[in-house]
Amino acid sequence: QSDAMSVKKVQKSFVAQIPVPSRGLTKAERTRVEILEAAVEFLWTNRFRDLTIAKLMSGTSAGRSAFYQYFDDLYGLAEALLRGLEADIFDVAAFWLEGDGDPVPLLKQTLAGLIDITYERGPILKAVSDASRSDQRLEQEWNRFLGQFDDAVAARIKEHQSLGLIEAFDA
Repeated sequence: QSDAMSVKKVQKSFVAQIPVPSRGLTKAERTRVEILEAAVEFLWTNRFRDLTIAKLMSGTSAGRSAFYQYFDDLYGLAEALLRGLEADIFDVAAFWLEGDGDPVPLLKQTLAGLIDITYERGPILKAVSDASRSDQRLEQEWNRFLGQFDDAVAARIKEHQSLGLIEAFDA
């Protein structure tokens, strides 16, 4: 897959999170999406610590001041990227976390989806992981996301064990 293809897939996930009036996206909604897209594009080839608002906004049709209409700072932007990533991960994981039937095929389907997402959203994962070390708010959100995913997986394993679908094991 090309980087451009991956950016397009990421764009779809963010568009899905924005309320869409029947007439389509408003100019403000399009600007927010454009900023998120520019961030992902930058992060494909650069580190989060190298991102500046000036560099980010140079990749959009909006001016620098437009950034502050949507985000308090670059860490707020990283939080928005994390929320999009989180939604995508839980959507893909739902096959196994919520599915009925033989857990093995459901898990295989989920793992394949998670592999795709981690490739497609790799720059977001790296950026949020790196940036969370220097911003307490982002660190809390990152840890909340990781904990929520761990808790969901642990609950599903326990459920499958109680149903006799998988054998108990020491974790």
